[in-house]
Amino acid sequence: MRVFNIGAVGGLLLLLAASCKDKKKDDVKPDDGSSEIQRVADSVYLFSREIYFWDEIRNSTTYESFNPRQYAKGTDLETAEATLAAVRNTNANDKKKGYSYATDYYNAETGSMATQPESSYGFFVKSGWKSRKPASGTSSDFAGWFVTYVHPNSDAGKKGVQRTWKIVKVNNTNLGYNQASVDILNNMFYDETTKSATVTFEKPGGEQVALDLSIASFIPSSVLYSGILQSPKGAKAGYMVYKFFDLLEDSRTALETALGSFKNAGIKNIILDLRYNNGGFTRTQDYLANSLSPATVSNGNKMYTYYYNADLQAGNYTLMRTRHAYSATYYKPEANTVNFNKTDNSKGFPINPTNLYIIVGDQTASSAELLINDLKPYFNGNIKLIGDDHTFGKPVGFFPIDLFKKVTFWTVSFMTRNSSDQQVSYDGFAPELKIYDGVDKAWGDVTEDCTKAALDLIDGTPVISAVTTGTSARAATSLPKVQLKKQYYDNMLR
Repeated sequence: MRVFNIGAVGGLLLLLAASCKDKKKDDVKPDDGSSEIQRVADSVYLFSREIYFWDEIRNSTTYESFNPRQYAKGTDLETAEATLAAVRNTNANDKKKGYSYATDYYNAETGSMATQPESSYGFFVKSGWKSRKPASGTSSDFAGWFVTYVHPNSDAGKKGVQRTWKIVKVNNTNLGYNQASVDILNNMFYDETTKSATVTFEKPGGEQVALDLSIASFIPSSVLYSGILQSPKGAKAGYMVYKFFDLLEDSRTALETALGSFKNAGIKNIILDLRYNNGGFTRTQDYLANSLSPATVSNGNKMYTYYYNADLQAGNYTLMRTRHAYSATYYKPEANTVNFNKTDNSKGFPINPTNLYIIVGDQTASSAELLINDLKPYFNGNIKLIGDDHTFGKPVGFFPIDLFKKVTFWTVSFMTRNSSDQQVSYDGFAPELKIYDGVDKAWGDVTEDCTKAALDLIDGTPVISAVTTGTSARAATSLPKVQLKKQYYDNMLR
Protein backbone atom coordinates (compact mmCIF):
# COMPACT_ATOMS: atom_id res chain seq x y z
CA MET A 1 0.00 0.00 0.00
CA ARG A 2 1.22 3.43 -0.87
CA VAL A 3 0.10 6.16 1.47
CA PHE A 4 -0.10 9.91 1.18
CA ASN A 5 -0.37 12.66 3.94
CA ILE A 6 -1.47 16.20 5.34
CA GLY A 7 -2.17 19.77 3.90
CA ALA A 8 -4.74 22.75 3.96
CA VAL A 9 -6.22 26.41 3.95
CA GLY A 10 -9.46 27.96 3.11
CA GLY A 11 -10.72 24.60 4.27
CA LEU A 12 -7.69 22.46 3.92
CA LEU A 13 -5.50 20.19 5.97
CA LEU A 14 -5.67 16.64 4.74
CA LEU A 15 -4.06 13.37 5.25
CA LEU A 16 -4.46 11.03 2.38
CA ALA A 17 -3.77 7.37 2.14
CA ALA A 18 -3.91 6.11 -1.42
CA SER A 19 -4.98 2.52 -1.22
CA CYS A 20 -3.86 -0.36 -3.34
CA LYS A 21 -6.67 -1.47 -5.58
CA ASP A 22 -6.23 -5.22 -5.87
CA LYS A 23 -10.00 -5.55 -6.32
CA LYS A 24 -11.00 -2.40 -8.17
CA LYS A 25 -14.65 -1.46 -7.73
CA ASP A 26 -16.05 1.91 -8.66
CA ASP A 27 -19.56 1.78 -7.25
CA VAL A 28 -21.29 0.24 -4.27
CA LYS A 29 -24.71 -0.54 -5.67
CA PRO A 30 -25.52 -3.36 -8.11
CA ASP A 31 -26.55 -2.44 -11.62
CA ASP A 32 -30.18 -1.74 -10.76
CA GLY A 33 -30.88 0.59 -13.66
CA SER A 34 -29.58 3.59 -11.72
CA SER A 35 -27.51 6.21 -13.49
CA GLU A 36 -23.80 6.75 -12.94
CA ILE A 37 -24.64 10.05 -11.23
CA GLN A 38 -26.87 8.24 -8.74
CA ARG A 39 -24.19 5.63 -8.07
CA VAL A 40 -21.67 8.41 -7.41
CA ALA A 41 -24.01 9.78 -4.74
CA ASP A 42 -24.49 6.29 -3.28
CA SER A 43 -20.74 5.65 -3.25
CA VAL A 44 -19.82 8.92 -1.55
CA TYR A 45 -22.33 8.29 1.25
CA LEU A 46 -21.66 4.58 1.77
CA PHE A 47 -17.88 4.90 1.72
CA SER A 48 -18.13 7.88 4.07
CA ARG A 49 -20.40 5.96 6.41
CA GLU A 50 -17.73 3.28 6.63
CA ILE A 51 -14.54 5.34 6.91
CA TYR A 52 -15.62 8.76 8.27
CA PHE A 53 -13.52 9.52 11.34
CA TRP A 54 -16.40 10.89 13.38
CA ASP A 55 -19.29 8.69 14.56
CA GLU A 56 -22.29 10.94 13.87
CA ILE A 57 -22.84 9.68 10.34
CA ARG A 58 -22.98 6.05 11.55
CA ASN A 59 -25.07 6.83 14.63
CA SER A 60 -27.58 9.25 13.16
CA THR A 61 -28.10 8.26 9.52
CA THR A 62 -29.14 5.31 7.41
CA TYR A 63 -29.12 5.00 3.65
CA GLU A 64 -32.87 5.71 3.65
CA SER A 65 -32.72 8.70 5.99
CA PHE A 66 -29.69 10.23 4.28
CA ASN A 67 -31.13 9.51 0.82
CA PRO A 68 -27.92 10.24 -1.11
CA ARG A 69 -29.60 10.26 -4.52
CA GLN A 70 -31.36 13.50 -3.62
CA TYR A 71 -27.94 15.13 -4.15
CA ALA A 72 -27.60 13.94 -7.74
CA LYS A 73 -26.65 16.88 -9.95
CA GLY A 74 -25.67 17.44 -13.56
CA THR A 75 -22.15 16.00 -13.33
CA ASP A 76 -20.24 13.43 -11.29
CA LEU A 77 -18.19 16.15 -9.58
CA GLU A 78 -21.20 18.30 -8.74
CA THR A 79 -22.92 15.23 -7.30
CA ALA A 80 -19.91 14.25 -5.21
CA GLU A 81 -19.56 17.81 -3.91
CA ALA A 82 -23.24 18.04 -2.97
CA THR A 83 -23.23 14.65 -1.24
CA LEU A 84 -20.05 15.49 0.65
CA ALA A 85 -21.57 18.78 1.79
CA ALA A 86 -24.32 16.73 3.44
CA VAL A 87 -21.70 14.40 4.96
CA ARG A 88 -19.82 17.42 6.36
CA ASN A 89 -23.00 18.68 7.94
CA THR A 90 -23.06 15.66 10.25
CA ASN A 91 -19.95 16.91 12.11
CA ALA A 92 -19.40 20.40 13.49
CA ASN A 93 -15.64 20.52 12.80
CA ASP A 94 -15.95 19.35 9.20
CA LYS A 95 -18.90 21.65 8.61
CA LYS A 96 -16.97 24.65 9.95
CA LYS A 97 -13.66 23.99 8.19
CA GLY A 98 -14.83 22.17 5.07
CA TYR A 99 -12.14 19.50 5.32
CA SER A 100 -13.85 16.81 3.18
CA TYR A 101 -14.08 17.65 -0.50
CA ALA A 102 -14.19 16.28 -4.04
CA THR A 103 -12.08 16.90 -7.12
CA ASP A 104 -11.90 15.79 -10.69
CA TYR A 105 -10.39 12.31 -10.96
CA TYR A 106 -7.00 12.10 -9.29
CA ASN A 107 -4.88 9.21 -10.54
CA ALA A 108 -3.01 8.04 -7.44
CA GLU A 109 -0.82 5.71 -9.48
CA THR A 110 0.62 8.40 -11.75
CA GLY A 111 0.04 11.26 -9.34
CA SER A 112 2.46 9.96 -6.77
CA MET A 113 5.24 9.20 -9.24
CA ALA A 114 6.28 12.75 -10.10
CA THR A 115 5.92 16.29 -8.89
CA GLN A 116 2.38 17.46 -9.49
CA PRO A 117 2.06 20.33 -11.93
CA GLU A 118 0.09 23.36 -10.83
CA SER A 119 -2.06 25.43 -13.17
CA SER A 120 -2.19 29.03 -11.95
CA TYR A 121 -0.56 32.43 -12.24
CA GLY A 122 2.08 31.12 -9.85
CA PHE A 123 1.83 33.77 -7.15
CA PHE A 124 -0.54 35.02 -4.50
CA VAL A 125 -1.32 38.27 -2.66
CA LYS A 126 -2.08 39.62 0.79
CA SER A 127 -3.00 42.96 2.27
CA GLY A 128 -0.19 44.98 3.84
CA TRP A 129 -0.49 47.56 6.61
CA LYS A 130 1.37 50.82 7.21
CA SER A 131 1.40 50.29 10.97
CA ARG A 132 3.16 46.93 10.51
CA LYS A 133 0.67 45.30 12.86
CA PRO A 134 -1.14 42.05 12.02
CA ALA A 135 -4.62 42.29 10.49
CA SER A 136 -5.16 46.00 10.99
CA GLY A 137 -8.28 45.98 8.84
CA THR A 138 -8.72 49.74 8.45
CA SER A 139 -8.67 51.60 5.14
CA SER A 140 -6.43 54.37 6.52
CA ASP A 141 -3.80 51.79 7.46
CA PHE A 142 -3.97 49.88 4.17
CA ALA A 143 -0.61 49.78 2.36
CA GLY A 144 -1.58 47.74 -0.68
CA TRP A 145 -2.08 44.22 -2.07
CA PHE A 146 1.40 42.68 -1.88
CA VAL A 147 2.74 39.59 -3.62
CA THR A 148 3.41 37.00 -0.90
CA TYR A 149 5.31 34.38 -2.89
CA VAL A 150 6.14 33.50 -6.50
CA HIS A 151 6.98 30.14 -8.03
CA PRO A 152 10.00 30.78 -10.30
CA ASN A 153 8.79 28.34 -13.00
CA SER A 154 5.39 30.01 -13.36
CA ASP A 155 4.49 32.63 -15.95
CA ALA A 156 4.69 35.33 -13.28
CA GLY A 157 8.04 34.02 -12.05
CA LYS A 158 9.51 33.92 -15.54
CA LYS A 159 8.39 37.52 -16.09
CA GLY A 160 10.16 38.69 -12.95
CA VAL A 161 7.33 39.11 -10.43
CA GLN A 162 8.71 39.07 -6.89
CA ARG A 163 7.63 39.15 -3.29
CA THR A 164 7.73 42.85 -2.20
CA TRP A 165 5.84 43.96 -5.33
CA LYS A 166 2.26 45.13 -4.91
CA ILE A 167 -0.64 45.02 -7.35
CA VAL A 168 -2.07 48.45 -8.09
CA LYS A 169 -4.23 47.58 -11.11
CA VAL A 170 -5.88 44.57 -12.72
CA ASN A 171 -6.95 45.15 -16.34
CA ASN A 172 -6.64 48.94 -15.78
CA THR A 173 -8.90 48.93 -12.69
CA ASN A 174 -7.26 50.47 -9.63
CA LEU A 175 -7.29 48.37 -6.47
CA GLY A 176 -7.88 49.57 -2.93
CA TYR A 177 -9.19 48.32 0.38
CA ASN A 178 -12.76 47.62 -0.64
CA GLN A 179 -15.01 44.70 -1.50
CA ALA A 180 -14.84 45.46 -5.22
CA SER A 181 -11.06 44.97 -5.17
CA VAL A 182 -11.38 41.72 -3.23
CA ASP A 183 -13.87 40.51 -5.85
CA ILE A 184 -11.54 41.47 -8.70
CA LEU A 185 -8.66 39.55 -7.15
CA ASN A 186 -10.75 36.48 -6.38
CA ASN A 187 -12.12 36.50 -9.91
CA MET A 188 -8.63 36.89 -11.33
CA PHE A 189 -7.25 33.92 -9.42
CA TYR A 190 -10.28 31.60 -9.45
CA ASP A 191 -12.75 32.38 -12.21
CA GLU A 192 -12.23 29.35 -14.44
CA THR A 193 -13.33 31.30 -17.51
CA THR A 194 -10.50 33.82 -17.01
CA LYS A 195 -7.11 32.63 -18.20
CA SER A 196 -5.13 35.88 -18.38
CA ALA A 197 -4.93 39.38 -16.97
CA THR A 198 -2.93 42.57 -17.40
CA VAL A 199 -1.55 43.32 -13.97
CA THR A 200 0.19 46.55 -13.01
CA PHE A 201 2.71 46.13 -10.20
CA GLU A 202 4.57 48.69 -8.15
CA LYS A 203 8.12 47.80 -7.16
CA PRO A 204 9.59 48.87 -3.79
CA GLY A 205 11.22 51.95 -5.30
CA GLY A 206 7.94 53.18 -6.78
CA GLU A 207 8.49 52.07 -10.38
CA GLN A 208 5.38 50.58 -11.98
CA VAL A 209 5.36 47.80 -14.55
CA ALA A 210 2.38 46.31 -16.43
CA LEU A 211 2.65 42.62 -17.27
CA ASP A 212 0.38 40.38 -19.33
CA LEU A 213 0.13 37.25 -17.19
CA SER A 214 -1.47 33.91 -18.00
CA ILE A 215 -2.64 30.89 -16.08
CA ALA A 216 -0.34 28.09 -17.19
CA SER A 217 0.85 24.69 -16.04
CA PHE A 218 4.24 24.56 -14.29
CA ILE A 219 6.15 22.53 -11.72
CA PRO A 220 6.00 24.40 -8.39
CA SER A 221 9.05 24.83 -6.18
CA SER A 222 8.78 23.54 -2.63
CA VAL A 223 11.88 25.36 -1.34
CA LEU A 224 11.42 29.02 -2.25
CA TYR A 225 14.54 30.28 -0.48
CA SER A 226 17.34 29.09 1.77
CA GLY A 227 20.41 30.74 3.19
CA ILE A 228 22.50 31.41 6.28
CA LEU A 229 21.57 34.66 8.03
CA GLN A 230 23.44 36.66 10.63
CA SER A 231 21.79 38.25 13.66
CA PRO A 232 22.63 41.82 14.81
CA LYS A 233 25.03 40.35 17.37
CA GLY A 234 26.71 38.09 14.83
CA ALA A 235 24.98 34.75 15.50
CA LYS A 236 24.38 32.47 12.52
CA ALA A 237 21.01 30.95 11.65
CA GLY A 238 19.89 28.63 8.88
CA TYR A 239 16.79 30.04 7.16
CA MET A 240 14.54 28.12 4.77
CA VAL A 241 11.21 29.06 3.18
CA TYR A 242 9.30 25.84 2.61
CA LYS A 243 6.11 26.19 0.56
CA PHE A 244 4.68 22.64 0.57
CA PHE A 245 5.66 19.09 1.43
CA ASP A 246 6.44 17.75 -2.01
CA LEU A 247 7.10 14.09 -2.75
CA LEU A 248 10.36 13.29 -0.98
CA GLU A 249 11.85 11.94 -4.20
CA ASP A 250 11.17 15.26 -5.92
CA SER A 251 12.09 17.65 -3.11
CA ARG A 252 14.97 15.75 -1.55
CA THR A 253 17.66 17.46 -3.63
CA ALA A 254 16.40 20.94 -2.72
CA LEU A 255 16.01 20.00 0.93
CA GLU A 256 19.45 18.38 1.09
CA THR A 257 21.03 21.45 -0.48
CA ALA A 258 19.51 23.70 2.16
CA LEU A 259 19.86 21.39 5.16
CA GLY A 260 23.30 20.22 4.07
CA SER A 261 24.58 23.80 4.00
CA PHE A 262 23.26 24.32 7.55
CA LYS A 263 24.84 21.09 8.75
CA ASN A 264 28.20 21.80 7.12
CA ALA A 265 28.26 25.27 8.69
CA GLY A 266 27.56 23.81 12.13
CA ILE A 267 24.32 25.78 12.41
CA LYS A 268 22.34 25.12 15.59
CA ASN A 269 19.71 27.87 15.20
CA ILE A 270 17.13 27.12 12.51
CA ILE A 271 14.45 29.49 11.22
CA LEU A 272 11.88 27.46 9.27
CA ASP A 273 9.44 29.65 7.35
CA LEU A 274 6.11 27.83 6.95
CA ARG A 275 3.88 30.91 6.80
CA TYR A 276 2.40 29.87 3.42
CA ASN A 277 2.89 26.11 3.71
CA ASN A 278 -0.43 24.29 3.34
CA GLY A 279 0.76 20.71 3.60
CA GLY A 280 1.66 17.72 1.44
CA PHE A 281 3.27 14.32 1.85
CA THR A 282 3.80 13.03 5.37
CA ARG A 283 6.84 11.00 4.33
CA THR A 284 8.54 14.29 3.53
CA GLN A 285 7.32 15.57 6.89
CA ASP A 286 8.99 12.55 8.47
CA TYR A 287 12.25 13.43 6.70
CA LEU A 288 12.11 17.04 7.87
CA ALA A 289 11.17 16.05 11.43
CA ASN A 290 14.17 13.70 11.53
CA SER A 291 16.39 16.48 10.16
CA LEU A 292 15.24 19.14 12.61
CA SER A 293 14.77 17.11 15.79
CA PRO A 294 17.15 17.95 18.66
CA ALA A 295 20.03 15.74 19.73
CA THR A 296 17.95 14.35 22.61
CA VAL A 297 15.76 12.47 20.09
CA SER A 298 16.90 8.90 19.46
CA ASN A 299 16.00 6.37 16.81
CA GLY A 300 12.81 4.61 17.86
CA ASN A 301 11.31 7.53 19.76
CA LYS A 302 7.69 7.97 18.78
CA MET A 303 6.94 10.69 16.25
CA TYR A 304 3.16 10.31 15.77
CA THR A 305 0.32 7.82 15.31
CA TYR A 306 -2.61 7.64 12.88
CA TYR A 307 -6.00 6.91 14.49
CA TYR A 308 -9.06 5.60 12.62
CA ASN A 309 -12.66 5.08 13.71
CA ALA A 310 -13.48 2.12 15.95
CA ASP A 311 -15.14 0.10 13.17
CA LEU A 312 -12.08 0.31 10.93
CA GLN A 313 -9.80 -0.62 13.81
CA ALA A 314 -12.01 -3.65 14.58
CA GLY A 315 -12.03 -4.75 10.94
CA ASN A 316 -15.76 -4.00 10.61
CA TYR A 317 -15.76 -2.72 7.06
CA THR A 318 -16.66 -4.02 3.64
CA LEU A 319 -16.13 -1.40 0.96
CA MET A 320 -12.51 -0.61 1.83
CA ARG A 321 -11.70 -4.30 1.40
CA THR A 322 -12.26 -3.69 -2.31
CA ARG A 323 -9.50 -1.08 -2.18
CA HIS A 324 -6.64 -2.78 -0.35
CA ALA A 325 -5.38 -6.09 0.96
CA TYR A 326 -6.93 -6.61 4.40
CA SER A 327 -5.05 -7.53 7.54
CA ALA A 328 -6.37 -7.74 11.10
CA THR A 329 -4.10 -4.89 12.26
CA TYR A 330 -4.41 -2.71 9.16
CA TYR A 331 -6.10 0.25 10.91
CA LYS A 332 -4.94 -0.36 14.47
CA PRO A 333 -2.70 2.27 16.15
CA GLU A 334 0.13 -0.22 16.69
CA ALA A 335 0.37 -0.68 12.92
CA ASN A 336 0.15 3.05 12.25
CA THR A 337 2.81 4.56 14.51
CA VAL A 338 5.74 6.44 12.95
CA ASN A 339 8.99 6.58 14.91
CA PHE A 340 12.04 8.79 14.52
CA ASN A 341 14.85 7.35 12.42
CA LYS A 342 17.78 9.74 12.27
CA THR A 343 20.09 7.25 10.58
CA ASP A 344 20.54 8.48 7.04
CA ASN A 345 23.45 8.39 4.62
CA SER A 346 22.42 11.58 2.85
CA LYS A 347 23.81 15.00 3.67
CA GLY A 348 20.42 16.27 4.83
CA PHE A 349 20.28 15.13 8.44
CA PRO A 350 20.63 15.00 11.34
CA ILE A 351 21.38 18.66 12.08
CA ASN A 352 20.46 18.35 15.78
CA PRO A 353 19.54 22.03 16.21
CA THR A 354 19.44 23.59 19.65
CA ASN A 355 16.74 26.13 18.80
CA LEU A 356 13.97 26.04 16.21
CA TYR A 357 12.01 29.14 15.22
CA ILE A 358 8.98 28.48 13.00
CA ILE A 359 7.25 31.30 11.15
CA VAL A 360 3.54 30.59 10.72
CA GLY A 361 0.28 32.12 9.52
CA ASP A 362 -3.31 31.17 8.76
CA GLN A 363 -2.17 29.31 5.64
CA THR A 364 0.09 27.02 7.70
CA ALA A 365 -1.79 23.74 7.66
CA SER A 366 -1.83 19.99 7.65
CA SER A 367 1.62 18.42 7.30
CA ALA A 368 3.12 21.76 8.39
CA GLU A 369 1.08 21.58 11.60
CA LEU A 370 1.95 17.89 11.94
CA LEU A 371 5.63 18.84 11.90
CA ILE A 372 5.13 21.41 14.67
CA ASN A 373 3.11 18.94 16.72
CA ASP A 374 5.69 16.17 16.29
CA LEU A 375 8.65 18.30 17.37
CA LYS A 376 7.10 20.27 20.24
CA PRO A 377 7.38 17.49 22.87
CA TYR A 378 11.12 17.10 22.26
CA PHE A 379 12.39 20.69 22.27
CA ASN A 380 11.70 21.50 25.94
CA GLY A 381 10.58 25.02 25.12
CA ASN A 382 13.34 25.68 22.58
CA ILE A 383 10.84 25.82 19.73
CA LYS A 384 9.12 29.17 19.15
CA LEU A 385 6.25 30.04 16.81
CA ILE A 386 6.29 33.50 15.26
CA GLY A 387 3.65 34.91 12.92
CA ASP A 388 0.66 37.12 12.30
CA ASP A 389 -2.11 34.59 12.96
CA HIS A 390 -3.05 31.14 14.21
CA THR A 391 -2.28 28.23 11.94
CA PHE A 392 -5.23 26.71 10.07
CA GLY A 393 -6.05 23.85 12.45
CA LYS A 394 -6.28 20.48 10.72
CA PRO A 395 -5.43 17.36 12.72
CA VAL A 396 -7.31 15.02 10.37
CA GLY A 397 -6.79 13.42 6.97
CA PHE A 398 -8.28 11.22 4.27
CA PHE A 399 -8.22 8.31 1.90
CA PRO A 400 -8.78 9.33 -1.72
CA ILE A 401 -11.63 7.31 -3.22
CA ASP A 402 -11.83 7.21 -7.04
CA LEU A 403 -15.15 6.69 -8.82
CA PHE A 404 -15.48 5.69 -12.48
CA LYS A 405 -12.20 7.50 -13.25
CA LYS A 406 -14.36 10.62 -13.28
CA VAL A 407 -14.17 11.97 -9.73
CA THR A 408 -12.11 11.55 -6.56
CA PHE A 409 -13.47 12.41 -3.14
CA TRP A 410 -11.73 12.88 0.17
CA THR A 411 -13.73 12.33 3.33
CA VAL A 412 -12.07 12.73 6.73
CA SER A 413 -10.85 9.27 7.72
CA PHE A 414 -8.20 9.65 10.41
CA MET A 415 -6.47 11.86 12.95
CA THR A 416 -2.84 12.09 14.06
CA ARG A 417 -1.51 12.45 17.60
CA ASN A 418 2.08 13.08 18.68
CA SER A 419 4.25 11.27 21.23
CA SER A 420 2.39 13.05 24.04
CA ASP A 421 -0.93 11.84 22.57
CA GLN A 422 -1.79 15.41 21.57
CA GLN A 423 -3.60 16.35 18.38
CA VAL A 424 -3.33 19.63 16.54
CA SER A 425 -6.12 21.87 17.83
CA TYR A 426 -8.99 22.60 15.44
CA ASP A 427 -8.18 26.24 16.18
CA GLY A 428 -4.57 25.69 15.10
CA PHE A 429 -1.41 26.79 16.89
CA ALA A 430 -1.25 30.33 18.24
CA PRO A 431 2.09 32.06 17.62
CA GLU A 432 3.90 32.84 20.85
CA LEU A 433 4.94 36.11 19.25
CA LYS A 434 2.33 37.78 17.08
CA ILE A 435 4.40 39.61 14.49
CA TYR A 436 3.47 41.33 11.23
CA ASP A 437 4.06 39.43 8.00
CA GLY A 438 6.51 41.78 6.28
CA VAL A 439 5.21 41.31 2.75
CA ASP A 440 7.18 44.34 1.54
CA LYS A 441 10.45 42.58 2.41
CA ALA A 442 12.23 39.92 0.35
CA TRP A 443 13.01 36.40 1.53
CA GLY A 444 16.20 36.44 3.59
CA ASP A 445 15.94 40.15 4.42
CA VAL A 446 17.04 40.33 8.06
CA THR A 447 14.76 43.36 8.59
CA GLU A 448 11.61 41.43 7.59
CA ASP A 449 9.46 41.52 10.71
CA CYS A 450 9.13 37.80 11.47
CA THR A 451 12.70 37.00 10.44
CA LYS A 452 14.02 39.87 12.55
CA ALA A 453 12.01 38.65 15.55
CA ALA A 454 13.62 35.20 15.25
CA LEU A 455 17.13 36.69 14.97
CA ASP A 456 16.48 38.93 17.99
CA LEU A 457 15.39 35.88 19.99
CA ILE A 458 18.64 34.16 19.05
CA ASP A 459 20.52 37.20 20.36
CA GLY A 460 18.50 37.25 23.57
CA THR A 461 17.01 40.61 22.62
CA PRO A 462 13.48 41.09 24.01
CA VAL A 463 10.78 40.91 21.34
CA ILE A 464 7.32 42.34 21.94
CA SER A 465 4.29 40.99 20.08
CA ALA A 466 2.75 43.49 17.67
CA VAL A 467 -0.61 43.60 19.41
CA THR A 468 -3.36 45.60 17.75
CA THR A 469 -6.21 47.36 19.51
CA GLY A 470 -9.90 47.37 18.78
CA THR A 471 -9.82 43.83 17.41
CA SER A 472 -13.48 43.04 17.97
CA ALA A 473 -14.68 46.21 16.25
CA ARG A 474 -12.45 45.55 13.25
CA ALA A 475 -13.61 41.97 12.99
CA ALA A 476 -17.13 43.16 12.33
CA THR A 477 -16.12 45.53 9.54
CA SER A 478 -12.99 44.02 8.00
CA LEU A 479 -13.15 42.66 4.48
CA PRO A 480 -13.09 39.00 3.54
CA LYS A 481 -9.63 37.81 2.55
CA VAL A 482 -8.66 36.96 -0.97
CA GLN A 483 -9.27 33.22 -0.72
CA LEU A 484 -6.80 30.51 -1.58
CA LYS A 485 -8.08 27.76 -3.84
CA LYS A 486 -7.84 24.10 -2.80
CA GLN A 487 -4.91 22.49 -4.56
CA TYR A 488 -3.41 19.03 -4.74
CA TYR A 489 -0.88 19.81 -2.01
CA ASP A 490 -3.61 21.03 0.33
CA ASN A 491 -3.64 17.52 1.68
CA MET A 492 -2.11 15.43 4.37
CA LEU A 493 -0.75 12.79 2.02
CA ARG A 494 0.65 9.65 3.50
